[in-house]
Amino acid sequence: MLRLITVFLVAACLCTIAVAQGDDDREPSPHGWVTIEDVVELPQRGARRGEVDLDDEPAGDVGDGSAESNAPSDGTSSVLLHLPPRVPVAGASPAPDLRVARIARLSQAPEFLVPVGSRVYAIMPADESGIHRVGRSRVYPRGLRDLWGADPACRLEVLPAIEASVVAASTDGDTPAVLVRRSADEDQPLGLLRFNGGGWVAHGGALRVDPDARFGLQWWGGRFHAVQLAGQGVTWHTLDGDAWVSHAVITESIPDPSSWRLVGSWRGEFVLLADDGEAGLRAIAVSQDRQRTLAGLPDGEWSAMAILADPGSLVLVATSQEATEDASTALPSPGLRRRSVTVAEISLVTGALLAIGEATASSPVSRGEFQSLALLLVGAMIIVLVVVVRPSPTAAEPVLPPGTAIAPPGRRLVASIADLLPSIFVTSIMLDITVLETLGPIALPVTGSVDIVPLLVVLALSAAHSAGGEMLTGRSLGKALTGIFVARVDPMPGTSPEPGRLRPPTPGGAVLRYILKWFLQAPGGSVRQVGCAAPGSADGVTLAG
Repeated sequence: MLRLITVFLVAACLCTIAVAQGDDDREPSPHGWVTIEDVVELPQRGARRGEVDLDDEPAGDVGDGSAESNAPSDGTSSVLLHLPPRVPVAGASPAPDLRVARIARLSQAPEFLVPVGSRVYAIMPADESGIHRVGRSRVYPRGLRDLWGADPACRLEVLPAIEASVVAASTDGDTPAVLVRRSADEDQPLGLLRFNGGGWVAHGGALRVDPDARFGLQWWGGRFHAVQLAGQGVTWHTLDGDAWVSHAVITESIPDPSSWRLVGSWRGEFVLLADDGEAGLRAIAVSQDRQRTLAGLPDGEWSAMAILADPGSLVLVATSQEATEDASTALPSPGLRRRSVTVAEISLVTGALLAIGEATASSPVSRGEFQSLALLLVGAMIIVLVVVVRPSPTAAEPVLPPGTAIAPPGRRLVASIADLLPSIFVTSIMLDITVLETLGPIALPVTGSVDIVPLLVVLALSAAHSAGGEMLTGRSLGKALTGIFVARVDPMPGTSPEPGRLRPPTPGGAVLRYILKWFLQAPGGSVRQVGCAAPGSADGVTLAG
């Protein structure tokens, strides 16, 4: 028995150690983000709705637009792109290679993008006071293949600013961290700041470095590591407790390290791009004790790059210099042109080129699937109109009770609008969008959005509460305000119920009535009879009385 207890305790200790070690190396984010110059050329450039400028906004959500004076002087703007996970995640399928998604339009490109799980922290360039504004965006699966949404939509959430000069940024898997120089004096040591939700807090001691060097920061093995790229070589710094431990890294015969472009870090390595003269641009991974060459990169002006930590790939993005084709939009867009975007993905495991080609930003629903769905809906509508709504050949016209009449179209329209208003406000709060954005294509001239999902949510909520009210009392909120109601009326003369004793529609009849009303015909249209609860009876006549 004693031996069994001893074995159990030893196993428990080993499991505890394993868990503790696993906690040190948190799961890397499968998401990626890059910023590129806006490739859509508008007929009239300038700051427009959805363009984010963090410089003039207080804490909270960034507003829907920015003043024209805040736009870059050359009339261009940047676009924040999301690289969806190429591996399965909860609620979404793996995205194919070369897939990108537009998140927000920015008045200036962030200096650093720090992915933390499904969030990205955008650290903007320092302003005249040396302060870096910080914004945040979150993506979430919409439940349809690899389609992701952004929260907040088309803008960034403003976070506390960094009142120091940022030289590198990374994350410990839970929160972002930055390496900063607190004064303008380049001889001053660097310090590490971590974001705790309410502000940026100092962590660890000072790091004395070459003032002319460039730096990278990463979290690996439960500690922060900083790499220094200077003319004399590569120096590795590890934060051990409150002190930084430094040592040189042996590198192969390659061009001056000070000319390298630092992309980011991956599993204990810093990934850099080096121009090797005639050999062209190549990717290099540098760890504490060695260097390895990944692959020669395809020719191109790669203006943006990011690392997808899972499964481990380097993504490069290049944009053409001239607009060569019309922008693909759901509506006619005269004068709207766009430049092509090329994406290349390189494996960080094998160094092989995985894919290269034009960026894919189309809907995950193919054109053929959409056409099949449209045909299915048209067929369903025909079946409903012919089989369900068709009156019985032997049915007589319903005889209305004294004091009632068919409600006029005007009052029905007012009632329908009154039923929609609560659903519009609830949808606006649920999706964190403006009231006009909930109307989707209906408000296109004002919002510029063709997203139909918010409008479908509005109609579904309105149908739910209206049908529920009618099946219980015969009245929805709008019908109660306008003095009309829905009732089942017996068509046999002399047998109609007295006023006040009219029966509400059946649950099935009420639901079917609103399906026809909101999804198969224009709102406010006349639906005199919806289904039959029994042969020869009209279920759902809208009356005024």
